[in-house]
Amino acid sequence: MEKTKVNEIELYENLVSDLKDIITERVWNSRVEIIVGHGEIGQRVLEDPLYKKYSKQHKDFLDKLARSIGISYSELCRSIQFYQKFKLVSPDGESWDKLKEGKNVSWALIKQKYLPMGGAKEITLTPKYKLGAEVKVEFSGVIIGVKDTPQRVVYKIETEIAGEKEDIWIEERFLKGL
Repeated sequence: MEKTKVNEIELYENLVSDLKDIITERVWNSRVEIIVGHGEIGQRVLEDPLYKKYSKQHKDFLDKLARSIGISYSELCRSIQFYQKFKLVSPDGESWDKLKEGKNVSWALIKQKYLPMGGAKEITLTPKYKLGAEVKVEFSGVIIGVKDTPQRVVYKIETEIAGEKEDIWIEERFLKGL
C-alpha cells in the first residue's frame, strides 16, 4: 500500500513538471514570435525606399506610418532601434545570445533594458487644479482612433500643443462636433 502511495506522488510530480515545461515552452514561443515580429518591422521600415527618401524628416513619416498600422510612434521607433541593435528577424541565430534573460525575455523587458527611447520627453506636471474642479479646455484636432467600451467611448485625437504634434485620448462626453 505504501509503495502505491509513493508511486502516485511520483506520478503526480512528473505530471506537474511536464505541464510546467509545456507552459514555459508555449510562453517562450509566443514571446519569440512577438520579438521577431518587431525585428521584422524594424528591418522592413529601414529597407524601404520611402523611409530612405524621407529620412531627414522621418519623425512625421514614422508618426503617420505608426498610426496607419495601429501602433504608437514610440513602439515603431523601438522596433527600428531593436533591428538596428540586434539584427534579429528569426527565432534562431547569434543575436539571441545578446539577450541574457534566456526564456524569461519579453518585448517589454527588451524595451526597458535594451532600448531606451532617445529624445523622448519626460514631462512632470504640477497640478494646478484640485480633483473634481471644473475646468474648460478648448482645442481642435482630427479623430484618428476610437475605443468603445461598455462604460464609455473615447477618441484618439491628433492635435498640436505648444507647437508639438500630440495624440490624446478624450471621452465622447467632452467633445463638441462642428
